[in-house]
Amino acid sequence: MSQDLPDDLSVVFEKNDDANTFPVTGAWGGPTPDGDSLVVHLYTEYQSTPNSIKANVEDDGSVNISEGQRITRGDVTREIQGTMVLSPKQAISLGQWLVKHGQNALNNNQGNQ
Repeated sequence: MSQDLPDDLSVVFEKNDDANTFPVTGAWGGPTPDGDSLVVHLYTEYQSTPNSIKANVEDDGSVNISEGQRITRGDVTREIQGTMVLSPKQAISLGQWLVKHGQNALNNNQGNQ
């Protein structure tokens, strides 16, 4: 006995109350040690701000911070905004989706110039 399949399927998109929208300028990660998943850390990259500034105190007690020495952790900061864990199949599917829609957006943008 076979079941009749529906002609169409409706899908509802809902945003989880805890979901965040954030900018992404790059990604870092790779396969897990067992190779079953990919871990992708999505980040925003920007010039590092100093952790602190060391400045000399003058004899009169004044301090000129603009002439101080910046103490930083590095030249660039990559602030992780979120992390995805995907199967290899999901990663490929998502990558293809991103390329397709990214190319469409670029093509539409070039037509508007």
